[in-house]
Amino acid sequence: MSDTKRKILVLGIDGMDQRITKKLLDEGKLPHIKQFLSRGAARRDLDMLGAIPTITPPCWTTLATGAYPATHGITCYWRQSPESLDAVVYNMDSRFCTAEQIWNVTAEAGIKTLVWHWPGSSWPPSSDSPALHVVDGTQPGSVNMGVAQLDWEKIVFASRDTEKLSYLPRVEKPAGVGCIINDVESLVAGDSDDEMMELWWGDKAREDAAFHPSDPALAHATDLIDQINRFNQGFFHDGTPIKVPGQAFQYGVACYPEKHEEAPNMEADLDVLRRKQEMGAAYAVTQLFYDNAAYVRFVERARAAGITIPIIPGIKPLSKMSQLTVIPKTFHCDLPEPLYREAARCKTDDGVKTLGIEWGVAQCRELMRLGVPSLHFYTVGAVDSICEIARQVY
Repeated sequence: MSDTKRKILVLGIDGMDQRITKKLLDEGKLPHIKQFLSRGAARRDLDMLGAIPTITPPCWTTLATGAYPATHGITCYWRQSPESLDAVVYNMDSRFCTAEQIWNVTAEAGIKTLVWHWPGSSWPPSSDSPALHVVDGTQPGSVNMGVAQLDWEKIVFASRDTEKLSYLPRVEKPAGVGCIINDVESLVAGDSDDEMMELWWGDKAREDAAFHPSDPALAHATDLIDQINRFNQGFFHDGTPIKVPGQAFQYGVACYPEKHEEAPNMEADLDVLRRKQEMGAAYAVTQLFYDNAAYVRFVERARAAGITIPIIPGIKPLSKMSQLTVIPKTFHCDLPEPLYREAARCKTDDGVKTLGIEWGVAQCRELMRLGVPSLHFYTVGAVDSICEIARQVY
């Protein structure tokens, strides 16, 4: 065997798009990729050439470990932050990887190994070997990506019976969209009652002074309910039959103890809630409120109007001085005079936060004594307060 030292350079391609790859191959380009494919490196139809969507952390980690996402454990752009229920952190991080990185193997074998990372990654070395040298992108803490504050919901569907990949326009847009599904059975395990979703009117607080639907056909929650009902019956929004129907959704809807801002009166608002019930809603969650008497009156009027589904109270504790004006304006709910009087005396946000916890504990305890079906907490910006309320209440 020759004593000549050889250097090996390994380059990885992050998330190749199979359709673009096939197009370039058909044009006679990518000769080296063609050789790999001719040797069985991917399926002939290229469906498994890259992840769909082509999200960087899972693809990059597969290159770094030789393992598939279901094995190395990094399946999405984001991961729940261990510090806050309100936040997720960027997932390209060696601390989250459960598979052995290729360069650790060579370094532990005593081979001098030099690694260049993409500067946006957060991949601190996980080996203490003096043979390992890592350059760039190694700072911990989600470098260049920061912490993402999320307020969204997703519907993910996958089936082992899928015969051909289909592409959704939202999925094909750049940036962090979607996750790789690696265990379909765990997604559908359990009773049908677990397949729940909540349907809400548009969040105008983040956009215009009035709600403008992006799709005119979905101007109201009842329009979305109709779409979900047709989906449960086996049809897409455009009427196309679903080839492999999934498990039907149960869903909950919104309701307003102090009246929806666009309803002319409470009777008209209750008519809408009764219509949602008739269309199939399994439960309702209220807009946030601070006066339990308003909730009790609302439930009594709802029952008198023939509404029988569970009505779950929505709770959000005060946590900032600015909320004394922002919450009534944004959510059209009253602050009871005793709460407002005490909050107005507070000099700092910490004082309001402490008061919010005290009021929230008392509010929840009273609601539980009244026999409410459950409690729904609005956690955005109030995670610590809600954790303390839950600790004292439960």
